[in-house]
Amino acid sequence: MKKLLLILPVMALAACNQEQKSDMEILEAAMQGTEEIIAQGKMGDFMVQVQETEALKKIADKEKTAKFLSIENPDAKSKEGYCLINVIPVVAMEKVGMENSTCHYRIYCGQPGVVDYDKMYAVEVCK
Repeated sequence: MKKLLLILPVMALAACNQEQKSDMEILEAAMQGTEEIIAQGKMGDFMVQVQETEALKKIADKEKTAKFLSIENPDAKSKEGYCLINVIPVVAMEKVGMENSTCHYRIYCGQPGVVDYDKMYAVEVCK
C-alpha cells in the first residue's frame, strides 16, 4: 500500500506533463490539414488561416514581439474566430539574415481592422 501511495503522485505528475504541449506543438497541430495559402510575401514567406482555439488564443495573447515578415496588410485577410499564421521557410530566413533562427512562425488572432502596423502585432513561435 505504501508503494502505491508513492507511485500515485509520480503518475499524476507525468500525466500533467504530457498534457502541457509547447506552443510549437499546438501551432503545428492546428495547421494539420491546412492546405490553402491565403497570402504570399515577397521574401518567400506565406500565410495560412486556422480556426481559433483557446490554446492558439493563449499563444497569440502573449507579448507582441514581431510583425509578419513580408505579408502586406495581413489584417485585410483576418476573420473573427480565426488566427493568421505567417510561415517563414528556411530560404526566407536566409534572405533576411536570420538563417540561425528557430522562429519560423508568427501568429495573430484578432478582430479585423485593428492591426496597428507601426507596432508589433504578432507573437513569434520558436522551437
